[in-house]
Amino acid sequence: MRHTQKSLLLFGLLFTIVVFFLGLNIGKQIQGVDNTYVPPAPTVSLETSRTDIAKNQESLTYEYLTLKSCRISLLIPSSLKQRKTPENEFEFSNKTQRVFISCNQDFIDQQEETLELHELTGEKIVANQTVTQFIDENSDVWMLRNTARRRVLFETHPDLTLLIEQTLAFE
Repeated sequence: MRHTQKSLLLFGLLFTIVVFFLGLNIGKQIQGVDNTYVPPAPTVSLETSRTDIAKNQESLTYEYLTLKSCRISLLIPSSLKQRKTPENEFEFSNKTQRVFISCNQDFIDQQEETLELHELTGEKIVANQTVTQFIDENSDVWMLRNTARRRVLFETHPDLTLLIEQTLAFE
């Protein structure tokens, strides 16, 4: 009987050690999971009160854009019309507002040098990324990385910056 108790105790100890090492192995596998997952940006509903519409005497409508080459999507006012631009660059404007988006890496390299001369307005979180924002005359200039880790440059009219930041999503 004594040999049986010692055998069971030894078996229990060995079983505990095996379970411990198995748990360590599973923990390493979980830690190795890609940590670059960027959750989709939350959907933001934009409401305009009836008094605002009456004051402006025009209804604001928005257009959802998907820019596949930049792997992003966003919401902009439908009053902005797309202008002709080089490949991997997008410009939308009307008489008073402008949105410029570029995922052309050579152009962004050139812009980074000139951005160092402008006033830094601070950092904020946009689409779960820390973004440095600059003031460039009458626009906000900021940059972030898409899901392919490529830089995307935004130059937006200050009135549109918040709308774009809140509706920006990665494709």
